[in-house]
Amino acid sequence: MATLPIADSASESEWPLPTSNNALRKRARRQRRGDDKRRRFEAQDQIRTKYGLAKPSESTVYLVESLFPARDKPRLPKSGEARAQVAARELTRIRSTGAIKHAAIPNPNYKEGADIPQYAAIRIVDCVDEPGQERLLCRVKAMEEVGVKFKTTGAHGNAFKQVWLGAWRKYTKYPQLSAARRNPKSGVDEVLRALLSDIDEVLSRRPRALLAEIDPCTAARMRVSHRPIAKAVMDNAGKQKAPKKHQGWLDADPDRARTYSFRMGGIGSMLAVSTSTGAGTGFHYDEGDDSHFYSAIVVLGTPGTLKLPELGLEMEVNSGDAVFFLANQQLHRLTVDGADPQARQVVLTLWTDKNSMDFAQAARPPDFFESVAGAREKELENSELGAPGVSDPGEAPLPGIDELDAALKDYYIVSPEEDDG
Repeated sequence: MATLPIADSASESEWPLPTSNNALRKRARRQRRGDDKRRRFEAQDQIRTKYGLAKPSESTVYLVESLFPARDKPRLPKSGEARAQVAARELTRIRSTGAIKHAAIPNPNYKEGADIPQYAAIRIVDCVDEPGQERLLCRVKAMEEVGVKFKTTGAHGNAFKQVWLGAWRKYTKYPQLSAARRNPKSGVDEVLRALLSDIDEVLSRRPRALLAEIDPCTAARMRVSHRPIAKAVMDNAGKQKAPKKHQGWLDADPDRARTYSFRMGGIGSMLAVSTSTGAGTGFHYDEGDDSHFYSAIVVLGTPGTLKLPELGLEMEVNSGDAVFFLANQQLHRLTVDGADPQARQVVLTLWTDKNSMDFAQAARPPDFFESVAGAREKELENSELGAPGVSDPGEAPLPGIDELDAALKDYYIVSPEEDDG
């Protein structure tokens, strides 16, 4: 993080003594501002040291810690009241101001050396400049004009419409290009190709460069994540239920079967284009996203607020801003700001499809590490009285338990992935 030089308090003794009450007040204000600034920088350095975070040189990134500790499971269960209770939490707002622009929340469940993101969420402001925003909004309008069908979902209501483009393995045995991407209707392919080209150009520049400074290991993995998925799609096009449709579409244009045609700025393998004129989305997890990587949203048009209740925080997201976050493991909701009921928000959501990556790369490492406390409680619950390492009530602990506690305090226990469906 870039820091501003702060004057050494010792040098103030060389200042001329104030001669009036007004001068005394001014000097006191300067001193308070300097002390406040020093405390803020020290607090940011403490967070960075605590989580072992890199210092980006491009611009200041404001760090905010989660208000809640590391979790024991990647997602809250669908049944019961747990999700509703968490969604109802009052959240602390991370504003977007002249002093607070880029902002990041360290991942409470991060394990050093693991192939998972270091942050739960990162906001990058002005990801897309105003001309770029206008161009992308025109591309979305062109999609609607040529007849690309935007669908509603039961989870988000009729005012929220979405179309899915890219490679995934949602309903099939093998990874494939989404039906909307293979739409044979006249003019559709040209419009979609122009949109994907613009997205690739925009995200390949400043957003990816800053992400590479903030979380270099995850950014490096994301930059090439489309390659194994692209290969899996092309190698298995003839094995789909309708092989002529898949293989024929790829063969119709040589560029379609090139790896770079699957690249989306080095951010993901899938793109959802969403339009909303209502209150935004409901609270949900994106369970198809791969949590070895960040998912990303780019907001266009009406600003919004990304609510992350499991962290106790929410982020202001203005038009042109991007947020990289763990959509698979963080309950979230994106609102549409403004009192106008016809306010229109366009969101570009990018992610790496988990099922496709599981198909393309066998024996992948886990994408979630539970808290030490939760892992040890589970271990004790599953232990039988009298087993090695378990003491009877009232008895002195077995030899070596205290030493074991000390040895394990900085370790994480790997939890097998859980399916909350």
